[in-house]
Amino acid sequence: MRLNNLQVRDWRNAEALELELGSDLVVLWGANGAGKTNLLEAMAVLATWKSFRAASWDQVLRWGGAVASVAGLSTSELGSSRLSVGVGRAEDGSFQRRVRMDGEAVRDAGPYFARLRAVTFTPDDVQIVRGGPDLRRRFLDRAAFNAWPTHLDHVRVFRRVLAQKAALLRSGRATHQELSAWDERLIPAGVAVALGRQRLVGALAEPLERVHAELSGGVQVGLRYRCSLAPKEHPELSGERMAQRYQQLLEGSRDEEIRRGINLVGPQRDDLILGLGQLDDRIESARSFGSQGQVRTLALALKLAELSVAGSGGDPPLLLVDDLSSELDASRLGRLVSLIEQLRSQVVVTTTDPRPILDCSRRGGQAVEIRAGTVASVVSDG
Repeated sequence: MRLNNLQVRDWRNAEALELELGSDLVVLWGANGAGKTNLLEAMAVLATWKSFRAASWDQVLRWGGAVASVAGLSTSELGSSRLSVGVGRAEDGSFQRRVRMDGEAVRDAGPYFARLRAVTFTPDDVQIVRGGPDLRRRFLDRAAFNAWPTHLDHVRVFRRVLAQKAALLRSGRATHQELSAWDERLIPAGVAVALGRQRLVGALAEPLERVHAELSGGVQVGLRYRCSLAPKEHPELSGERMAQRYQQLLEGSRDEEIRRGINLVGPQRDDLILGLGQLDDRIESARSFGSQGQVRTLALALKLAELSVAGSGGDPPLLLVDDLSSELDASRLGRLVSLIEQLRSQVVVTTTDPRPILDCSRRGGQAVEIRAGTVASVVSDG
């Protein structure tokens, strides 16, 4: 997958910006506050429909603008497509996202993401390791979607049914019969999500170990999906066995769910266990014991492993990295750039100085200076 050009309008500090992306490695550089991360965010929204920064869509709209928009021409194994995402205020005052492909409104995400997807890494992604289980579940589901886009459909169905059951529980009027009916819909959806996550963790293991060893100078790393539908002593249960266990867990917790008014069991409470060292009883939890540098390296290795898995079946997604050279010495930066170039993805990074990154690249790249939300210069190297 490639993003060949980009048009951004009324996006944060950018009134109108156009950029031709003429390299597999594009370095957006400039002073802090110049707008380079804003531009990377716009690319991420075009490729993922989500912002890695904004809590609500109104934050991306430039002051005085009517609609914040990003558009671009992508090429993939399926050919070329014109993609766009616009964010504007609806009649009820809320902000809504509008997505188009080749001029037509997008109602099915599948064909769109077959043409453009992205893996993003920002400094905040250390929270995948440090933060709560919900952030690791979100990472698993996003990574599984990048590898197998149908996983997103399973997640949406599971969340919808789970939310509907939760509303019934909160009402205080739930009966065993009603909950049993909801559980019949919840079980296949939850099992599909758990199986997708389990498959992903299995696929991540080898590239994560390899990438992390390269970045860290040989430190071993391990991961395990702690799945409530597949106990630790039998982690590789079949879908049928998972469904049986889910049924048992739901039936066993039904009275307590009614009493407390919440969902108590299922994949929404699972976790990804990350460790540094040997993956056995002596493993040290990366979340509890990892240093800041170790945690950042592990988070970055997770994203590169995600990219490796997503690209193993054909067209790899874009890699978008904010503040790439932060906290990396020259040796580690060199190893990172070498790893990135082996993954076959188009890579867009932000930094305050492009030279250390471009000097590490064997193929060279494109240095784009961003100044006050505009493109000040474009220089191709190599």
